[in-house]
Formats: sequence, structure tokens, C-alpha cells
Amino acid sequence: MYRLGFLLIFLCASVVTRSQTVNFDTHIPIYQKDSATFYISALISGEIMTEFVIDTGSGYVTINSKTIAILEKGGKASFLKEIKAVMANGKEIVVPVYNVTSINLGSNCLIQDIEVAILPGSRRNILGLSALTKTAPFAIDTSPLSLLLSNCSNKA
Repeated sequence: MYRLGFLLIFLCASVVTRSQTVNFDTHIPIYQKDSATFYISALISGEIMTEFVIDTGSGYVTINSKTIAILEKGGKASFLKEIKAVMANGKEIVVPVYNVTSINLGSNCLIQDIEVAILPGSRRNILGLSALTKTAPFAIDTSPLSLLLSNCSNKA
């Protein structure tokens, strides 16, 4: 189910009709760690270099508790609200959502004011739609493997 949802959203995000012209002016290199998991490098709020798994099935960017604590202490993250999240196994949990000042994807796509969710016990950072929609339209190219973005601020 998870892989099917990812595939369907991916296809919807990258379908372009013949009458549309899309300028994917930013290409972010993707690397694989697992057979079907795509990662990119990113710099959060100019302070924390990390990696994100690309997940178009996730509504929010998620980062771990340790990272948000560092950002909040430095004044680069602020609490916004709590939301009910539905996990892949169907379980519902309440998670905090913060505003993070910026995420610089692959060192050449600066996205500002991103809502991020904090999942308890999570170690993996997830690049979800709360950031990706700010760069839409977006797509994934398989040769070379890269994330293609259309609306980036290239000023880091």
C-alpha cells in the first residue's frame, strides 16, 4: 500500500501535458541507500547538514527531536500547532508541528518557512509535501537520478 501510494502521487506530481511547458531549472542529485529509497542532502536553517528521504506520500517534512531542539534553541524554529498524524500502519498519533526558517536542498534550492512535523522516536528525516509543493511542479528523473524542481530561490 505504501509503495502504491508513493507511485500514484509521484506520477501525479510529474505528469505534464503537451500544452504545458515546465522549466525544471534546479536539479538536485539523488542517491539510493536501499533498493527503492531515494535520498538528497540538505542544510537546515544554515546550521545542520543532513539527508532527507524523498516521500511524496508524506504531507509534512519530518525531522527528528534532536534536530528541532537545536534549531529551536538557536531561534530558527518555532512551535506552531499539534496535528493528528496517521502512520503507515494506520495508527493515529498527535505530533507537534514547527516552522523552520529554511531548508537548502542539495545546496542550490533554498526553501523558506517550512512546516515540519516531529515524529517521536524517528531518526530519519523525510522530505514531504510541505516543502516539495513550494517548488512545484517537481519530478524525479532517473537518468541521471535527480530531483527536478521549478520554483527555487537559488540564493543560499
